[in-house]
Amino acid sequence: MNPPVRWLYPAAFLCLLLSGVAGLVYQVAWARYLALLLGHTSYAVVAVLVAFMGGLAAGNAWIGRHADRVPRPLALYAWLEIAIALYAFAFPAWFQLCQDGYLAVARHLEPGSPLLLALRFLVSMAAIFIPTTLMGGTLPVLTKLVTRSLGELRARVAGLYFINSAGAVLGVFIAGFWWVPAYGLDATVFGGAILNAVVGAIAL
Repeated sequence: MNPPVRWLYPAAFLCLLLSGVAGLVYQVAWARYLALLLGHTSYAVVAVLVAFMGGLAAGNAWIGRHADRVPRPLALYAWLEIAIALYAFAFPAWFQLCQDGYLAVARHLEPGSPLLLALRFLVSMAAIFIPTTLMGGTLPVLTKLVTRSLGELRARVAGLYFINSAGAVLGVFIAGFWWVPAYGLDATVFGGAILNAVVGAIAL
């Protein structure tokens, strides 16, 4: 393999590992944030899962569909990761705005009404749907880049999915058992943002 191709696959492995860690760090932290808004941990978990999986699907379908037509897919991947990092750094302030907006509307609704519950889920989606959509676009963009450049190694693409999933498992452990108890929610989200920023820098 020529030099650019030789380092491409290991770099993709590292990027997807760190990206997988960051994604589940966010998911754990967001569930805790939304529990404060929704007032019930079970509702928060459902809201995060709906927004997370919905965003991943939307990003995969929308961004992944255009990946082949982008002249510099690696740059696209890098900027997706950097955009996720920037969103994460701004998330605590954005969540506060979402919470304030919710309280402004909720005071006009009947306590326990279906409209109030729907409003809570709508605000929850607004809080995290954008970054999850960006996350959904990262894996197909990087996968298409690797398969385009390493046609003889297409069978290894399964390894990219494996390493991304392994990173997700590690992210749950790090956030749930270390960062959140030790440093709090804001610092946990910032830790995920740093990981995404590092991935973006590697890709650039």
